Amino acid sequence: MHLVTARRYPRLLAAGGLAVAVAGATVVAAPAALAAPTPVTGAVLEWTGNAELQSAPPHGGCNYFSAGTSDGTLASYATAAGNVSVVKGGGTPSFATKCDGAAAGAMGQKVVVGGGAGSVDPVTGVSTIQWTGTWSVNFYGGLLPFSITDPRLVVQPDGTGQLIATLGGYASSMDKPDVKTPLPAVAGVVVADLTGVAGANSYGFTTTPRYAGVGYDAPGGGTPQNRTAAGWGSWPRSFVDFQLQTGLSSYWYSSGGGADTKKAPSALSVRYGVSTQPPSTVGLSFKNVGKGKQAKVRYGTTVKLKVVVALPGSLAAATGKVVVKDGRKVIRKAKLKKGAASIVLPRLAPGKHKITVVFKGNGTVSKSTASKVLTVVRSR
Repeated sequence: MHLVTARRYPRLLAAGGLAVAVAGATVVAAPAALAAPTPVTGAVLEWTGNAELQSAPPHGGCNYFSAGTSDGTLASYATAAGNVSVVKGGGTPSFATKCDGAAAGAMGQKVVVGGGAGSVDPVTGVSTIQWTGTWSVNFYGGLLPFSITDPRLVVQPDGTGQLIATLGGYASSMDKPDVKTPLPAVAGVVVADLTGVAGANSYGFTTTPRYAGVGYDAPGGGTPQNRTAAGWGSWPRSFVDFQLQTGLSSYWYSSGGGADTKKAPSALSVRYGVSTQPPSTVGLSFKNVGKGKQAKVRYGTTVKLKVVVALPGSLAAATGKVVVKDGRKVIRKAKLKKGAASIVLPRLAPGKHKITVVFKGNGTVSKSTASKVLTVVRSR
């Protein structure tokens, strides 16, 4: 599911260790110990739904997202409503631009729900977080909108979990596609089944909901599930059952159609914590140098430095600037693009050089650094 935000994300509260990738290794500084369970506030849920929700339907247009409850019209379109917002390509869409990129399957829309509150045990991963707010998925350009309200996350000690919400929407038919019949709200619908989140820590997690190998038995007259194609599967049963009323049920399980490859859910991200900023990690590597723990290069060789800054527990790419130092001396500065930067180092004198990359943070993400020794040898 996706949302568009007309405001900045709520400031995140996260406690995290700093993970720094150096010379192929990762060093993690442990976060401060937390009592179990730890109350959290300001939790943020981010989700892009699936590839189908980033693409154009067969007749054109798009399956667009809006904040709040939508009836598929311009009058009900919003990019922010309470704790819910919708972002598109890192910015705020409009009704006129909401479908940009649909033909290429690259709409880039995302749901962002802030203000979640609950508790997390960073040792066992047991979590319960409740959000308040609604977003809508406007299928077929708004002909078949449905809404997701007040999602609740529950994670068990074994790492399994569920995202549960109240669903609403409209029923329609092929005979009268312009006639929308309001559906009663259905509470307790499982929107996503989660696995592998037992490592939920003090700043959040990112995980891909279950789909592959999940069976769904369509009721009489419904499209049967295809269980022979690679990657066959289904969204949670209660979610698909609700979509029987909207006429969209076969969009949420493998039905043998050409769009089956777009139906699996995308990864969702949950961020929370108790410190002021979520962590970042810096990875660096050299090009045109010899391999080994201490990279070597002949004097005069052009050396390129690749820097990648990641945000554990987030789907977003890091933004901001990095500074490159030779010892204590600043030798280069660069702006991150999609969380990365490629930097050509100046010519370095023969000898050993401790190259350090510093990510200064960007106001909502913590500072982090990584270092690696580069040895410059004289040419023979």
